[in-house]
Amino acid sequence: MAVPVRVADVAPVPAEVVARYLALPDMTCAVADALDELGVGAVAADVLCAARPGARVCGPAVTLRYEVARHGSPVLADRDLYRLAPPGAVAVIDTGGSEYAVVGEISAGCARDAGVAGVLVDGAVRDFDALAAADALPVWSRARSPRKARGRLDAAELNGPVRLGGIAVLPGDLVVADDNGVAAVPADHVTTVLRRCETATDAV
Repeated sequence: MAVPVRVADVAPVPAEVVARYLALPDMTCAVADALDELGVGAVAADVLCAARPGARVCGPAVTLRYEVARHGSPVLADRDLYRLAPPGAVAVIDTGGSEYAVVGEISAGCARDAGVAGVLVDGAVRDFDALAAADALPVWSRARSPRKARGRLDAAELNGPVRLGGIAVLPGDLVVADDNGVAAVPADHVTTVLRRCETATDAV
């Protein structure tokens, strides 16, 4: 059964803009301050932790929402999500906080091969040693679990609205994540937020 796709295409963010965000000291803190001042966007209140401490990521969100499997033949759709992603996108996966792992070493490798910059999971991941390796794709999650999601969760929608760490994320929102947390910048405020961050940084 095909998984519904809400938005077919997410626009890439210019590499120069991504590089400027990643160059910000304490990136998510700077972004959170700018979002507060402008009254836009959202900062995750719930903790999502990086598998590899020190990892940083910034890119437009491509999204996938799962539901508890109830009938039929439930499917996972992480590979479908990665195929929809423009280069440098961040995969945002909403499992509703499920205890079953939707991303592991193989899935993260597929994401990297597709040009995805990182994966954020509101739920669990597995193969944690591999995800924490120095050369692994940056992955954040709410939890870790050896129990796989196949047969237990069913893909509900690709590139629709999702929840991540208690905040709403839309496809195309700019997602930033580091050891301080996660924030989402609305697509039409990416440049304004960046300028506010750089001005605040220069003023310190």
